[in-house]
Amino acid sequence: MTPETRQRLIGIFLVACSTWLIAFNWNSLLTAGKYWPKASFIGPVFFFLGLMVILYPISKQACLEKYGSEQLSWGHMSVGQKSFIVVAMLAGVVNWMLMSGRI
Repeated sequence: MTPETRQRLIGIFLVACSTWLIAFNWNSLLTAGKYWPKASFIGPVFFFLGLMVILYPISKQACLEKYGSEQLSWGHMSVGQKSFIVVAMLAGVVNWMLMSGRI
């Protein structure tokens, strides 16, 4: 199994778990009137980060060969990766605001 395939499987796992977390938190809010504020932010963030990992997989070895570091810095990320991170943060804030009644 290649590192990219492994990362895509991790991304699928992140998307599945975060989808469950979002659905559970909304169900809890709508039925019992309780929700978890941190989970209302983290769920959408991990959903979009999982999608980013599925669409833009990067292995540590490829990163080391291309940039000389195992971690991908902000300056070396593609526009798509940067936009996924920004959208993830915005989705987390909007979901938290919706659940807390601020919107």
